[in-house]
Amino acid sequence: PAAMFVTLAACQAKKSENPLSPSLAGPIPGVEISAPRLLEPSQGFKFKENQQPIRLVAENSSTTGVRKLLYYFEVASDAGFANKVYARGGIPEGDGGRTSVQIDALELGRSYYWRVWTDDGANKSTSSTKRTRA
Repeated sequence: PAAMFVTLAACQAKKSENPLSPSLAGPIPGVEISAPRLLEPSQGFKFKENQQPIRLVAENSSTTGVRKLLYYFEVASDAGFANKVYARGGIPEGDGGRTSVQIDALELGRSYYWRVWTDDGANKSTSSTKRTRA
């Protein structure tokens, strides 16, 4: 009888050095992402029924990397973000230097706080929580 040989080859995962590779695990050394700047509305905003839906607008982040940035928005009823009332992420960068998201409805008569940060899949910015004016 003929002998049968089975060869097993192990697949070894190799970390890509291409910064655009989806398999790259971050963070990528040397890449910095600035925090987006909150434009409107102001922190602690209260609004009237006729002002809904609310649009949150942030100035786009800058990055020293080559990967596309995605934006993550959160709204809370407290400045410490313990009571989040809205969260949405994975939003592509907007045109004209601004990225925005629309919230359909929030409860009236309360103050709200919001923050936003960006992520390129390997690196993350800090979040913006204070409104600043240029």
